[in-house]
Amino acid sequence: MSAVPPPSPQLLRLAALVQLEQRARLATPAELAFVIVNETHGLLAYRQAVLFDAGGRVEAVSGVALPDADGPYLQWLARAFAALPAAAGDEAPARRFGAAALPEALAADWPQ
Repeated sequence: MSAVPPPSPQLLRLAALVQLEQRARLATPAELAFVIVNETHGLLAYRQAVLFDAGGRVEAVSGVALPDADGPYLQWLARAFAALPAAAGDEAPARRFGAAALPEALAADWPQ
């Protein structure tokens, strides 16, 4: 009897994507923000995910149930987001950036 080979990494990612799509379709708007920043990690590795609305207001932060808009981290994020150069097209759904993309004053606080 031959052993069944393990599923390929591509197949596992496809299955995760299908499950995520099903979860997103059933989510309320508030739940969807949580899903976007917390449940996408299986498809795309990231250290921290933050969902901003079109006006630059933080909607959700990965690992946080209710983001504190007055907290120092979110205040810094708002300044960092505003300082980033425009994305390649308004339709850009996600942006990945590091300290090098920020002005020196904001980049200095990146490690915190």
